[in-house]
Amino acid sequence: STAVRQVNTGSFSPVAFSTTEAERVLLFYLKESTQYNLRTMEEIWARPEINGKVSSAMGKYPGVTALEALAVWFYSESGYRIVNRPLRAGLPLSREQMVFASLIYSAIAKAPSVSKSVLRKSVIPENLKSLYKKGKIVRYRSFLSTAQVYVSTSGMSHLKGQTDITTFRIQPRGSAHKIEWMAEQFIESEA
Repeated sequence: STAVRQVNTGSFSPVAFSTTEAERVLLFYLKESTQYNLRTMEEIWARPEINGKVSSAMGKYPGVTALEALAVWFYSESGYRIVNRPLRAGLPLSREQMVFASLIYSAIAKAPSVSKSVLRKSVIPENLKSLYKKGKIVRYRSFLSTAQVYVSTSGMSHLKGQTDITTFRIQPRGSAHKIEWMAEQFIESEA
Protein backbone atom coordinates (compact mmCIF):
# COMPACT_ATOMS: atom_id res chain seq x y z
CA SER A 1 0.00 0.00 0.00
CA THR A 2 1.18 3.51 -0.82
CA ALA A 3 0.63 6.66 1.21
CA VAL A 4 -0.41 9.54 -1.03
CA ARG A 5 -1.92 12.94 -0.32
CA GLN A 6 -4.86 13.55 -2.63
CA VAL A 7 -6.82 16.72 -3.13
CA ASN A 8 -10.30 17.20 -4.53
CA THR A 9 -10.01 20.13 -6.94
CA GLY A 10 -13.42 21.55 -6.09
CA SER A 11 -14.10 21.69 -9.83
CA PHE A 12 -17.85 21.47 -9.29
CA SER A 13 -20.09 24.52 -8.87
CA PRO A 14 -23.61 23.91 -7.55
CA VAL A 15 -26.72 25.13 -9.39
CA ALA A 16 -30.05 26.45 -8.14
CA PHE A 17 -33.05 24.12 -8.40
CA SER A 18 -36.58 23.75 -7.05
CA THR A 19 -37.78 21.05 -4.68
CA THR A 20 -39.96 19.68 -7.47
CA GLU A 21 -36.97 19.42 -9.81
CA ALA A 22 -34.85 17.76 -7.10
CA GLU A 23 -37.59 15.17 -6.44
CA ARG A 24 -37.94 14.49 -10.18
CA VAL A 25 -34.17 14.00 -10.58
CA LEU A 26 -33.80 11.73 -7.54
CA LEU A 27 -36.80 9.67 -8.58
CA PHE A 28 -35.41 9.35 -12.11
CA TYR A 29 -32.06 8.05 -10.86
CA LEU A 30 -33.58 5.75 -8.25
CA LYS A 31 -35.88 4.28 -10.93
CA GLU A 32 -32.87 3.73 -13.19
CA SER A 33 -30.93 1.98 -10.44
CA THR A 34 -30.74 -1.76 -10.94
CA GLN A 35 -31.51 -2.33 -7.26
CA TYR A 36 -34.59 -0.11 -7.00
CA ASN A 37 -37.73 0.15 -9.07
CA LEU A 38 -39.46 3.00 -7.29
CA ARG A 39 -42.07 4.99 -9.19
CA THR A 40 -43.02 7.71 -6.67
CA MET A 41 -41.49 9.67 -3.81
CA GLU A 42 -44.05 8.01 -1.53
CA GLU A 43 -42.59 4.60 -2.45
CA ILE A 44 -39.11 5.90 -1.66
CA TRP A 45 -40.10 7.20 1.77
CA ALA A 46 -41.99 3.96 2.51
CA ARG A 47 -38.74 1.95 2.28
CA PRO A 48 -37.52 1.55 5.90
CA GLU A 49 -33.82 1.36 4.95
CA ILE A 50 -34.08 4.65 3.04
CA ASN A 51 -36.39 6.48 5.44
CA GLY A 52 -34.33 5.38 8.46
CA LYS A 53 -31.04 6.58 6.98
CA VAL A 54 -32.54 9.90 5.88
CA SER A 55 -34.20 10.47 9.27
CA SER A 56 -30.95 9.68 11.12
CA ALA A 57 -29.02 12.09 8.90
CA MET A 58 -31.50 14.90 9.42
CA GLY A 59 -31.28 14.40 13.19
CA LYS A 60 -27.47 14.31 13.19
CA TYR A 61 -26.76 17.15 10.73
CA PRO A 62 -28.73 20.35 11.41
CA GLY A 63 -30.00 21.98 8.24
CA VAL A 64 -29.68 18.93 5.99
CA THR A 65 -32.93 18.40 4.09
CA ALA A 66 -34.52 15.04 3.39
CA LEU A 67 -33.70 15.35 -0.31
CA GLU A 68 -30.05 16.21 0.39
CA ALA A 69 -29.70 13.24 2.74
CA LEU A 70 -31.41 10.99 0.19
CA ALA A 71 -28.98 12.16 -2.51
CA VAL A 72 -25.91 11.41 -0.36
CA TRP A 73 -27.29 8.02 0.67
CA PHE A 74 -27.97 7.09 -2.97
CA TYR A 75 -24.59 8.47 -4.09
CA SER A 76 -22.74 6.33 -1.53
CA GLU A 77 -24.91 3.29 -2.30
CA SER A 78 -24.50 3.21 -6.09
CA GLY A 79 -25.21 6.66 -7.52
CA TYR A 80 -21.59 7.86 -7.46
CA ARG A 81 -21.20 6.82 -11.10
CA ILE A 82 -23.84 9.36 -12.17
CA VAL A 83 -21.61 12.35 -11.48
CA ASN A 84 -18.10 10.97 -11.06
CA ARG A 85 -17.74 9.36 -14.49
CA PRO A 86 -18.37 12.56 -16.45
CA LEU A 87 -16.44 14.74 -13.96
CA ARG A 88 -13.38 12.47 -14.14
CA ALA A 89 -13.59 12.39 -17.93
CA GLY A 90 -13.81 16.20 -18.07
CA LEU A 91 -17.27 16.05 -19.64
CA PRO A 92 -20.03 18.56 -18.91
CA LEU A 93 -22.82 17.41 -16.61
CA SER A 94 -26.42 17.29 -17.79
CA ARG A 95 -28.96 19.41 -15.92
CA GLU A 96 -30.10 16.29 -14.00
CA GLN A 97 -26.54 15.42 -13.03
CA MET A 98 -25.97 19.04 -11.92
CA VAL A 99 -29.04 18.95 -9.67
CA PHE A 100 -28.00 15.56 -8.20
CA ALA A 101 -24.45 16.82 -7.58
CA SER A 102 -25.77 20.09 -6.10
CA LEU A 103 -27.89 18.16 -3.59
CA ILE A 104 -24.81 16.15 -2.56
CA TYR A 105 -22.62 19.25 -2.38
CA SER A 106 -25.15 21.11 -0.24
CA ALA A 107 -25.53 18.20 2.18
CA ILE A 108 -21.78 17.67 2.51
CA ALA A 109 -21.22 21.38 3.18
CA LYS A 110 -23.54 21.10 6.22
CA ALA A 111 -21.64 18.14 7.71
CA PRO A 112 -18.72 18.62 10.13
CA SER A 113 -15.26 19.01 8.60
CA VAL A 114 -12.60 16.33 9.00
CA SER A 115 -9.04 17.48 9.69
CA LYS A 116 -7.39 14.12 10.38
CA SER A 117 -6.15 11.94 7.56
CA VAL A 118 -8.67 9.67 5.85
CA LEU A 119 -8.34 6.45 3.87
CA ARG A 120 -9.31 5.43 0.36
CA LYS A 121 -9.03 1.99 -1.15
CA SER A 122 -8.79 1.78 -4.91
CA VAL A 123 -7.44 -0.22 -7.81
CA ILE A 124 -5.08 1.95 -9.84
CA PRO A 125 -4.80 1.16 -13.55
CA GLU A 126 -1.28 0.20 -14.61
CA ASN A 127 -0.93 3.25 -16.88
CA LEU A 128 -1.63 5.62 -13.94
CA LYS A 129 0.50 4.03 -11.21
CA SER A 130 3.41 6.39 -11.85
CA LEU A 131 1.22 9.31 -10.71
CA TYR A 132 0.74 7.79 -7.25
CA LYS A 133 4.00 8.30 -5.38
CA LYS A 134 4.35 8.93 -1.67
CA GLY A 135 4.04 12.63 -0.90
CA LYS A 136 2.78 13.56 -4.36
CA ILE A 137 -0.45 15.55 -4.71
CA VAL A 138 -3.07 13.95 -6.95
CA ARG A 139 -6.05 16.07 -8.00
CA TYR A 140 -9.45 14.48 -8.54
CA ARG A 141 -12.14 16.08 -10.67
CA SER A 142 -14.95 14.40 -8.80
CA PHE A 143 -16.48 13.72 -5.45
CA LEU A 144 -14.15 11.39 -3.59
CA SER A 145 -15.43 8.91 -1.01
CA THR A 146 -13.04 8.13 1.80
CA ALA A 147 -13.31 6.59 5.24
CA GLN A 148 -11.92 7.38 8.65
CA VAL A 149 -11.64 3.65 9.40
CA TYR A 150 -11.76 0.65 7.08
CA VAL A 151 -12.96 -2.67 8.38
CA SER A 152 -12.79 -4.59 5.09
CA THR A 153 -13.61 -4.24 1.40
CA SER A 154 -16.61 -6.59 1.68
CA GLY A 155 -19.11 -3.73 1.33
CA MET A 156 -17.26 -2.20 -1.61
CA SER A 157 -18.84 -3.83 -4.63
CA HIS A 158 -16.47 -2.05 -7.03
CA LEU A 159 -13.49 -3.79 -5.36
CA LYS A 160 -14.90 -7.32 -5.05
CA GLY A 161 -12.59 -9.91 -6.57
CA GLN A 162 -9.71 -7.41 -6.93
CA THR A 163 -6.32 -8.46 -5.62
CA ASP A 164 -4.29 -5.32 -6.37
CA ILE A 165 -6.08 -2.93 -4.01
CA THR A 166 -4.06 0.08 -2.87
CA THR A 167 -4.85 1.94 0.36
CA PHE A 168 -4.15 5.67 0.32
CA ARG A 169 -3.81 7.87 3.38
CA ILE A 170 -5.13 11.30 2.41
CA GLN A 171 -4.63 14.54 4.29
CA PRO A 172 -7.73 16.69 3.61
CA ARG A 173 -7.25 20.36 2.89
CA GLY A 174 -10.56 21.68 4.16
CA SER A 175 -12.80 19.84 1.72
CA ALA A 176 -13.47 16.64 3.67
CA HIS A 177 -16.66 16.32 5.69
CA LYS A 178 -17.94 13.59 7.97
CA ILE A 179 -21.04 12.07 6.32
CA GLU A 180 -21.28 8.67 7.99
CA TRP A 181 -24.89 9.25 9.09
CA MET A 182 -25.92 9.88 5.48
CA ALA A 183 -23.74 7.23 3.82
CA GLU A 184 -24.89 3.74 2.94
CA GLN A 185 -21.95 2.01 4.72
CA PHE A 186 -21.97 3.52 8.23
CA ILE A 187 -19.30 1.10 9.48
CA GLU A 188 -16.61 2.87 7.44
CA SER A 189 -17.16 6.26 9.14
CA GLU A 190 -17.35 7.75 5.66
CA ALA A 191 -15.87 11.19 5.09
